[in-house]
Amino acid sequence: MVWVSTGVAVGSAVGGLILSYAIDFPSGATIVLMLAVLYLLTSGLRPWRLSRS
Repeated sequence: MVWVSTGVAVGSAVGGLILSYAIDFPSGATIVLMLAVLYLLTSGLRPWRLSRS
């Protein structure tokens, strides 16, 4: 679990930096937005995953 959370954090940081450079937006806000989108996607999948088991 530690490795997964580290990977998500590093991936979001690098992705946020690349995206912020591409769209000329502040890097901190872009990283936070990427993490928020990732959280919303995973929380949306949780009910689907629970209903399948």
